[in-house]
Parts: sequence; C-alpha cells; structure tokens
Amino acid sequence: TLRLAQLRMRYAYIASLYRKAGKEDEANKATKIVEESIQTMVQENSFAAKLALPSVFNMQMQMDDIDGLRRSTAAAHPALWLRLSDPIVAKVLSSGDVDGAREIACRALGAKAGLGGSSVTDQTGIIARFIEAGETQAAYELVKTSEQVEITAAACEYAGRAMIKTDRELLLRTSKWRNEIGAFQRAHLSMGAALMSNERQKK
Repeated sequence: TLRLAQLRMRYAYIASLYRKAGKEDEANKATKIVEESIQTMVQENSFAAKLALPSVFNMQMQMDDIDGLRRSTAAAHPALWLRLSDPIVAKVLSSGDVDGAREIACRALGAKAGLGGSSVTDQTGIIARFIEAGETQAAYELVKTSEQVEITAAACEYAGRAMIKTDRELLLRTSKWRNEIGAFQRAHLSMGAALMSNERQKK
C-alpha cells in the first residue's frame, strides 16, 4: 500500500503539466490522486511521508503549480513539511495568491515543533515574506493569530528585520501595530528591527 502510494504521488508532475496546458479538469483529477496518496502515506508511515513530500513540493514549486501546492500542503500535517514552509509561502505569495499564502502560513505557524525533527526555526521567515512583498495587512493578521509563543518570538523578530530591510519601519509606530498586538509580539518585532538597524549602521 505504501509503495503504491509513493508511485501515485508522481501524478503531481502530470497535474502540473496539465495545468500548464490549461486542462484544469485533467489537472484536478491528477491532483486528487496526489492528495489521496499523501493521506495514505501519512496513515501508513508518517516518516516515509516526510521523506517523500519534499520531492513533490519542490517539483510543484519549479513548475509554478500554485493550486497543486495549496492542495498538497492541505493534505498533510504541516509538521511534515515545515522545513519547506518558507519557500512554499514565498512561491505562493509571488504568484499573487495572498489568501493561499496566508492559509499555508497559518497552518505552518500553528504546527507543533518537534515532530519528525522539525524545529521552531523552520517557521521564522514566514511573516517576513509578507512584509517583503508589501502585504503588511496579512503579516499583521498572522502576528495577531499566531498561538505558539516560542514560534511567534522568532517569526516576529524576522518580521521586524524585514520592516527595516524594506523601509517599512514606520509600521511599528502605527496604532495598529503598537496597540492591537500582544506585548510579547511587539517586543520581538522591535528587537528584530533594532538589530537590523544596528547591522545597517555598522556597514
């Protein structure tokens, strides 16, 4: 069962080709096979799924198959793909699909660290990606809804760095970012911004 599911995951490539050719019905059928295969692999052996999923996601990113990425990430627990969460969010965001990127980011930020060797650092750049893309409202919503303090700390620090990098440091002075997010998140945003400012001055 596991081996068959692994083989059927190759339909991700077929789905991407169909999608590039504008054949959405065929692409959706192939993507459905991939979703079912991912779910079967997770049920049979989550470690094997963790090893197999990167090849699927990397191929979908290379093929610019945004719909495939959204559906494949939704089919598996985010702890199984946290190590790729940053580039996946960046790819979906670069396509202009802000809602899709935010949905994936929310799942990644809400994942428990530690499963299968994943760590907090796997999610640190996610919020920063939205700031770099100019999607500051989505970044704000992610900061507001993130539930795990230890993840929020690292993600907020990187977001603060991104504000300085993109000359959006004034965000931290607005009432929304000053008064409507938690003190802990605000402190780490400010810390990241301050560290990046110091690094800039040294250069």
